[in-house]
Amino acid sequence: MAARFGCARIARLSRIAQVPSRARSIATQPVAQESTEDEANDLAASSNAGVWSYRDFAQMLHSSSSSSRHSIEAALDRLRREISTDAVVKIFQCLKDADLAWELFQCLSSPRFGFQHSVHTGNALLDVFARTKRHREAGNLLKNELATIFRPDVETWNVLITGYCLAREPEEAFAVIREMEEDFGVAPSLKTHNLVLHGLCKSGKVLAAMDHFEAVRRSMPVSAATFSILINGLVKAGMMIQAHSLAQETTTNGCTIDIHTYTAIVNWLAKNKKIQEAVALMEKITANGCTPTIATYNALLNGLCKMGRLEEAIDLLRKIVDNGCTPDVVTYTSLIDGLGKEKRSFEAYKLFKEMASRGLALDTVCYTALIRGLLQTGKIPQASSVYKTMTSHGCVPDVVTLSTMIDGLSKAGRIGAAVRIFKSMEARGLAPNEVVYSALIHGLCKARKMDCALEMLAQMKKAFCTPDTITYNILIDGLCKSGDVEAARAFFDEMLEAGCKPDVYTYNILISGLCKAGNTDAACGVLDDMSSSRFVYSSLVDGLCKSGKLEGGCMLFHEMERSGVANSQTRTRLIFHLCKANRVDEAVSLFNAIRKEGMPHPYAYNSIISALIKSGKVNEGQAVYQEMTRWWKPDRVTYNALLNGMIGANRMDRAHYYYLEMTGRGYVPPVSILHKLADDRLKDMPGPASRPCSSSRS
Repeated sequence: MAARFGCARIARLSRIAQVPSRARSIATQPVAQESTEDEANDLAASSNAGVWSYRDFAQMLHSSSSSSRHSIEAALDRLRREISTDAVVKIFQCLKDADLAWELFQCLSSPRFGFQHSVHTGNALLDVFARTKRHREAGNLLKNELATIFRPDVETWNVLITGYCLAREPEEAFAVIREMEEDFGVAPSLKTHNLVLHGLCKSGKVLAAMDHFEAVRRSMPVSAATFSILINGLVKAGMMIQAHSLAQETTTNGCTIDIHTYTAIVNWLAKNKKIQEAVALMEKITANGCTPTIATYNALLNGLCKMGRLEEAIDLLRKIVDNGCTPDVVTYTSLIDGLGKEKRSFEAYKLFKEMASRGLALDTVCYTALIRGLLQTGKIPQASSVYKTMTSHGCVPDVVTLSTMIDGLSKAGRIGAAVRIFKSMEARGLAPNEVVYSALIHGLCKARKMDCALEMLAQMKKAFCTPDTITYNILIDGLCKSGDVEAARAFFDEMLEAGCKPDVYTYNILISGLCKAGNTDAACGVLDDMSSSRFVYSSLVDGLCKSGKLEGGCMLFHEMERSGVANSQTRTRLIFHLCKANRVDEAVSLFNAIRKEGMPHPYAYNSIISALIKSGKVNEGQAVYQEMTRWWKPDRVTYNALLNGMIGANRMDRAHYYYLEMTGRGYVPPVSILHKLADDRLKDMPGPASRPCSSSRS
């Protein structure tokens, strides 16, 4: 078969390094004629009955027992009269296998079918490669094969650019633009640039997107869609000053950004507790004649609930209805959750009933929010009733729902009911987490069922859930109260061996338990351990420094050194506080002491780098950074220290250099740094007065 149809083309393709591999191997595979012919006959029968669809054809090719050329040809034979450019394009749109699409493309152009491919079918083929993240192969296929069949147009290159952007490689799109212009003489359209902008924003390269936006609108009129893409990117990066500025600029230039972009701004403001600004923007949206969607309202309402401004949230719900917008599950769930946290469970339940009366589908999140609110107000029977209603209505509880029930029942002393839900959780195949185990252990200890609590701890460990300080404190407290102080002491030792650090509560519980048991000698021993504990000393040093008593912290640290309990962790914390107080020389001295013992922690490096650069010792700071990179991989904190230091020293060229290095590693700096970098970029740019805006929405 392969020899009869397209043999010369396949032979040529085998010499091309990066052409789809399966397309070459398919030609030599044995064919399964009987099954594919049956499938083709079934599809033909569907076509004759008038129910044939392009999706049916694509699905048949995907599910065929053989993906050989013969199977494709057999299907095409039955549907020969349906073959047209439009049909081929739509079939490609339904395909999810790039190799299969390429084989279909070749079959269609073989002498047997004689289909004349055009730029439209070629673009549709390339789109399959782009969607399946084989964009580099698509580029090679275009240059080595397809360009000899049709002349690529701007949409051809847009498809390739989309592939790079989907793969989070937007910088490569610039090379594609150069190639289309220089090698093929095709000028990029506004849609081309919008695709690149979208890709840069999606990849967190917002400053690069701003640069590209400015370059584009110097060369052609931009549309409202162009503004919307960049504004959305700025909002997601938290660069609200620039987002607001661009939103206002759209009005000046006669563009109108869509409600989805406004919604993104409202959502960011609400999530970052800038409620007054979100309310003001909502008023501006309506004043400009733009109609908010339920998503816009939900963003504001959720922010009001999170801030505890429930009366305003309830008023907003009524306003939503009055404005002819229908509240959805998200609207009601936000209010129910907010009311529950404020212990207004009766009002939450009324809203829940109202939601049901409107015919809205009650989901797991909504049920869980109501259950949590009822449990927090001690309404155990009502919470249990809602839980039963939830399961009887076919709404499946998730880990969060079951954890909420177990925690609430355990705290209320309903340990039997909590254990039953725990067992049902295991029966459903859901893995309990540390919160569930700790809640059950707490409930069992409270009920003086220490044997069961210890069994639950063993089960917790078996499930690879690590007990934390709170879990150990609960157990030690329960054992002390039940009179088993020796077992409590044993668990304290186990806690230390496991590397779990005791806190002040741990020591208080154990010392109090030993004293009540009359074992004052052991209590004094624990007190001595506490006094000589590196952890306690380190905590005291850190606490003194945080409270502004740096001298006291230094004195206590020197006492630690004399006692031989000083370690690199304490030095690292003290370095941070010394740097914060601009006592850089002392910090460097401590840093050198850590160097003598071994490798400093990244936290120490970050503190020293930032302090040196801020104090004007830029070259020394960069030298420490270079040393750090030999041992540690720089993280977000490292780059933030570098950026803050360089910006503070007005070394903006180096700041932009480290920004590019930072984003190249997948980190995004905080909003304050982005603002400063963006302002530095914008200061030399022309004002918006003379910038044209296209009316098209590419």
